[in-house]
Amino acid sequence: MEGILRKIQSLNGVHEVCIYRDGESVASTLPEHQVGAVGGVFHLVEQIFAALESIGKDHNELYFSFADKLIAVYALSDCGIVMLVTDKKINLPLIHMGVKAAASKIRTVLSVPSVSSPASAPAIQVEPVLTAPTISAPPPAPVLSTQPAEPPRIDNVTQIMLGQLETLLTSYFGPAAHFIFSEAQEEWMQKHSPNRYNTNYLVNALLVEFDSEAERVAFQQRAKNIISP
Repeated sequence: MEGILRKIQSLNGVHEVCIYRDGESVASTLPEHQVGAVGGVFHLVEQIFAALESIGKDHNELYFSFADKLIAVYALSDCGIVMLVTDKKINLPLIHMGVKAAASKIRTVLSVPSVSSPASAPAIQVEPVLTAPTISAPPPAPVLSTQPAEPPRIDNVTQIMLGQLETLLTSYFGPAAHFIFSEAQEEWMQKHSPNRYNTNYLVNALLVEFDSEAERVAFQQRAKNIISP
């Protein structure tokens, strides 16, 4: 979680990050003596989001001006609320994109599925019989390895291409590109064999992140030069 906070904090103009869930702070870059004071802000924010939801509004971000800083608050549905302390003059769409990209990683870290123990089966009484057919014992179950599956290997040429694509994406999205690229790469590796012949699918996944048609076309052309030199 600390790595996620630091990545968000590295966005231009962001000073502090705090994640609040179920009435308490679960991760924060704030000094310890300020974490408690922030709880009151989060309580107010939760009430505002609840009020908006009750009247059918689906707003998931709020902004407050505080002295020379801006407090940006984002509701991440089932994984809590993220609060940023930022400069007043800041690229809000870029910050929103960075938080959105980090949301899946935050959700993964905070989601710890509970495993309930199976209930004991009730005892069954069986009437004795005089004879019973002979039943062969089933073959022993195969031993399953408890070692986690290794992630697919990526060859050196593809690694270089991926690094160049992320660098190219950074020229458009700044530090938020790290989150955007990591999420797209993870999904790409799940759906395709991670090699240079399939990098066009990764590029297509990145194109949907652009709001500007001109930037989308420019990125697509420059990315094409990387994956098809």
